[in-house]
Amino acid sequence: MRALRQYRWLSYLLAGLNSSLTCTFAQRQVIDSLKFNLAHSQQDDVRSLLLTELAANYQFFNADTAILLTQQASEIAVRSHFPKGEAAALTRLGEVYRLRGDYAKALDTHFKALSVSRKTNDLSEEANTLSFAAIVYNELGEYRRGLDYLFQAERIYHQSPFESRAYRPFGKRAAYAGFRLSNIGDAYQQLGMLDSALFFQQQALRMPSSGLSYIPSQGLKALILERLALIKQLRHDLQGALVYNHQALIVASQVDDLLNKTRSKYQLAEVYAALGKADSGLYYARGAFQDAQKVLQKPLLLSTSSLLAQLYKSKNQIDSAFYFQEVASKVKDSLFSADRFRRLQMFILNEQQRSYELLQAQERSNSRVLRLSLLVGLAVSILVAFFLWRSRQQQQRANHILNRQNEQVEAQRKALEQTLDALKATQIQLIEKERMVALRAQMNPHFIFNCLNSIKLYATENDSEKASEYLTKFSRLIRMVLENSRSERVTLRNELDMLRLYADMEIMRFKQKLSFVVELEPGIDADFVEIPPLLLQPYVENAIWHGLMHKPEGGTVRVRASQPQENLLQLTITDDGIGRARAAELRSKSASHRKSFGLKLTSERITLVNQLYQTQAQVAIQDLVGAGGQPAGTEVILQIPI
Repeated sequence: MRALRQYRWLSYLLAGLNSSLTCTFAQRQVIDSLKFNLAHSQQDDVRSLLLTELAANYQFFNADTAILLTQQASEIAVRSHFPKGEAAALTRLGEVYRLRGDYAKALDTHFKALSVSRKTNDLSEEANTLSFAAIVYNELGEYRRGLDYLFQAERIYHQSPFESRAYRPFGKRAAYAGFRLSNIGDAYQQLGMLDSALFFQQQALRMPSSGLSYIPSQGLKALILERLALIKQLRHDLQGALVYNHQALIVASQVDDLLNKTRSKYQLAEVYAALGKADSGLYYARGAFQDAQKVLQKPLLLSTSSLLAQLYKSKNQIDSAFYFQEVASKVKDSLFSADRFRRLQMFILNEQQRSYELLQAQERSNSRVLRLSLLVGLAVSILVAFFLWRSRQQQQRANHILNRQNEQVEAQRKALEQTLDALKATQIQLIEKERMVALRAQMNPHFIFNCLNSIKLYATENDSEKASEYLTKFSRLIRMVLENSRSERVTLRNELDMLRLYADMEIMRFKQKLSFVVELEPGIDADFVEIPPLLLQPYVENAIWHGLMHKPEGGTVRVRASQPQENLLQLTITDDGIGRARAAELRSKSASHRKSFGLKLTSERITLVNQLYQTQAQVAIQDLVGAGGQPAGTEVILQIPI
């Protein structure tokens, strides 16, 4: 039986490989036309754009050829000093990597394209790259980041003419607008905002009928109809979903758009399965599975094989269900392998390094501004001295004017002193704010580094499903940390939600031996009260790793928010761990010491907050003792004026 399953898997792979080398007749005509123009073109800039366009037509059925073509296009563009061609080639290369499921390479390549287009102020290419980078973030589950990129592209498209003379043969504004609006709607749908999703999909459907050579107008229409069908399905309007999916399948079939035919069949199979029509569901699911192999779309192949496994299981056809479950498992392993995870991890760390380098550049810029301010102050002082000297000269000519001028000079001197004092105070405040921003920027890499180490350890010790669940929580946590770090203060609700998510991850690591409790005193408006971001997490982390990690039975971390006074918020973090003395003793004996870098940064941030806002925020840490004098844990009390 196992040999039979291996034979069937190999036959499906061979069929997929054979079909991947084919394309539609219409695509072949476009490809032949582009090759003809390429053979007769002598200008490097035109050759670069032609190679990029040729790669776009190969990307759905021969990714390796598409990659080679974009690399050639980029090399020609660099050699001929043609930044638009280089940015266009890099953007197309990033899209090919996305279609292959290599998201780390896709994002890295898109950011290189953005760097090129921004250096030359090429707004149209910058908007194009932002649109494709947004699709990568959407597929990674970073829908809000994807929306941000899409709306940035939308603003740029409205600010500048998209179809410049150099690029007019290779793009159409209407097609990109419809494609972009549909992607915005897709992101809203993933966020559960179905009304907004429906609005943007309907706007995309109303765009003029126009397409790109590699995205025909009918193919784009089929994609929009599929997404409208999915919205209907999520609203439990299954009959409406059937209507839209059948329309999408008809439109895609008219232009032999294999990718959208596959998606339409898959969605039809899902709807029929939801309606209890298993035979119809199996019919469309089998067709979607066969087509998914031809378009080399691993995520789509994973979805169709998983659905087939469910449908065969519901019909009690265990062998077929097991076979397709095995197919889904192999595809999933290829998509989420350890190597790809490590590359994505390195990419995230590199992005943190880029942010740090940007912060350093900003600090250097601030230093230049400070020097300029000092020069201006010196010039003002010289001018004041000149006017004072002139006043003394005039005093010798007229005594009655002398007294009046002395009064005016004195008033000017006092005003100038007040201005200089205000400038000094402002400079000090700006310096303190920059130090606060620098500390927040240090908190994020430290926090992300600790979480990534936890994910690496958990993925090593547990199965892939738990690792995938852990990675999902991590991605949500990273998004919250990055969003919170942009602000000087966040709501107490936001900070507590982030702590719960972090604690959930540690609970999974401790195999449910850890519990986390949040107590909110009645009368505290957690959505109104604001505190500095990432202020509590280092203390909770310290309680878990130094207080509870060494207890075989685990323990509890309790966070309590109270308001002893009207303008004072008190946050108490209590654990029933082994206490600080015992933890220090164990730490001194351990070969690997876990540094409390987060606590040091948090202490510095509290000091800066007090200096910057003239407040009296303070923290106290005390050991808890049981009835027999034994250590009973640690208590941290933070008092923050509000």
